[in-house]
Amino acid sequence: MVYEVLKALHIVAVISWMAGLLYLPRLFVYHADTPAGTPQSETFKLMERRLLRGIMNPAMIGVWIFGLALAWQGEWWHAGWWQMKFSLVAGLTFVHHLYGRWRKEFEADRNTRPARYYRWWNEVPTVLMIAIVFLAVLKPSFAQAEGSGDPLPPTVERHASDDRLLAPGETGLVRIAPVPL
Repeated sequence: MVYEVLKALHIVAVISWMAGLLYLPRLFVYHADTPAGTPQSETFKLMERRLLRGIMNPAMIGVWIFGLALAWQGEWWHAGWWQMKFSLVAGLTFVHHLYGRWRKEFEADRNTRPARYYRWWNEVPTVLMIAIVFLAVLKPSFAQAEGSGDPLPPTVERHASDDRLLAPGETGLVRIAPVPL
């Protein structure tokens, strides 16, 4: 039950963080085309600051806390897919901090980059997210660390007839009562 709650909280944090990582550079695109000192520029500054501080920073912290707790609960530390995912999430964190730096430049009216630059950077989190999702869902065998075997932790087994996971001690067998004829 703890694993499932951590997973749900991790997913909520990921959705919130990704929403911000995709929206903030879009705000930069529009802000870059706005003259400094105008009321519209000041509105963009407020929107960018609130998005980063109020949504993105707490969500990123949640992603890391719940993600690492999941890795601990699931005993994923040595799985190659998890190590690859960890590296890609570190890359998303780098992008997050890069966006924070650019937000400060906009706030000080020191942006020198064109809107087109931010349009390209808007795609980076998407590419990283796609790779992360595929690693987390498929747990590919090519990404297994040596000797790690099955991508599931030792406390979890697969149900024989489908892809459902069983709790420790659960057999997955259904008892059928005899039907009188």
